[in-house]
Amino acid sequence: MITIKNVVKKFGDNTEELRAVNDVSLTIKDREVFGIIGESGAGKSTLLRMINALESPSEGTIFIDDVDMHQLSERELRMQRKDIAMIFQDYNLLMNKTVGENVALPLTLHSYEEPLEVNQVLEFVGLLDKKNQYPRQLSGGQKQRVAIARALITRPRVMLCDEPTSALDASTTQEVVNVLKKANQAFDMTMVIVTHELSVVKQICDRAAVLEQGKLIDVLNVKQGHVGLDNEQSYYVQVKEVLEA
Repeated sequence: MITIKNVVKKFGDNTEELRAVNDVSLTIKDREVFGIIGESGAGKSTLLRMINALESPSEGTIFIDDVDMHQLSERELRMQRKDIAMIFQDYNLLMNKTVGENVALPLTLHSYEEPLEVNQVLEFVGLLDKKNQYPRQLSGGQKQRVAIARALITRPRVMLCDEPTSALDASTTQEVVNVLKKANQAFDMTMVIVTHELSVVKQICDRAAVLEQGKLIDVLNVKQGHVGLDNEQSYYVQVKEVLEA
């Protein structure tokens, strides 16, 4: 379980301080697909990066399974991150390595007790035939599926996805969403997805947090198709209309 308590992230100084995340508290359940949605600049990606301790909160705490991510030594943090995988909008693939070498990369950096095999995860994402090709030979959707395979090979307990479909067209987005859904079901993991695409949230998420200007507006029960607050802020209304349709 991921527990976020009164988290604030400040940028700038006292004269021009920006609160990218402003007193956010929420809980993400084990094996849940949880969305974080909002307009550009809402604080979505900053919050996600703090879950993985890529950013440190200015105030507040973030726990994963009762471990305070921001009170760990560097060695302890490296060990904790072995159970966390991250997928980025721009894929983060190494262009001079083959698809198979990119997928195997995490296994060259750390030892894992029961990692999956390269062929196994490539078959899972439908790209076993691309194993010996290079990223430049792939489409955007194929690159993102390689990134998913690389994340899966370590059997992570938590997968963090930062705008995984925002650079893709509609049909390719559907391919990636289908792989993410299948991964959540097959590998018994918690998945957190930052996105501004409400169609993605509606297809895959169990619940979703709505952020506006760094503040948590509500947590929506997406699968139930309803929300609990009567909040008339414009983006919030848009989210309600799409997710309740």
